[in-house]
Amino acid sequence: MADGMQYAEDDPRPYTARLKALLAEAAQHARETQALIETTAEVLGELEAAYDHNEKRSEPAWRGQGT
Repeated sequence: MADGMQYAEDDPRPYTARLKALLAEAAQHARETQALIETTAEVLGELEAAYDHNEKRSEPAWRGQGT
């Protein structure tokens, strides 16, 4: 839809164009949110692994430290 075009009051094209834009925006937000959730899950998994390595003293940085 070109900017500045005039439509009759009962013409649905301005509304459908706006709804289309809103749907595209919602889809983009969902993609960004999904990416953030996936990244968070990866980071938390790595943090869990770090705690596991600490418990097992499997990393040189934790060897010889008493707790």
